[in-house]
Amino acid sequence: MEKKEMSLAVWFKSRHQNGELDQIIDPSLKGKIEDECFKVFVEIAVSCMHENGKQRPSMNDVVEGLVYALKLQQSGDKMDKDDEIKGETKEAAIMNESDGGFSSSWTESSDSKNSSRVTNTSSDQSCSTTNNSIQGMSGTVFSETKDPSGR
Repeated sequence: MEKKEMSLAVWFKSRHQNGELDQIIDPSLKGKIEDECFKVFVEIAVSCMHENGKQRPSMNDVVEGLVYALKLQQSGDKMDKDDEIKGETKEAAIMNESDGGFSSSWTESSDSKNSSRVTNTSSDQSCSTTNNSIQGMSGTVFSETKDPSGR
């Protein structure tokens, strides 16, 4: 087994960087995942794998992102059903982030009393701010992406 396949995180990052995410999706799900939903899901996964733990989103941000992705999927499913009623078909294509359409940035701001993380998404007009309640947390908490080892 190759070293990059030993760690799911390293394997995912490699596929993501090479634009090969469509090759790791369960074949039974291909064509059923809405493009925007998939982009949001990938962005969440990538943001959770920052080497520096302080750059990773809070669990609240992850949950909010997943809820948003679910809503995108559900709205796409509803539109697909409407299209089926009209006799139209839609083939979903898994797009690479480099195709544009979705971008996300994580910024942190600090003042003397608190620290917060802001998530901006271009495909949605919402902005989510979550207080970072755990001060002084090590940047390497839960990090196995830098030096993965097989289990």
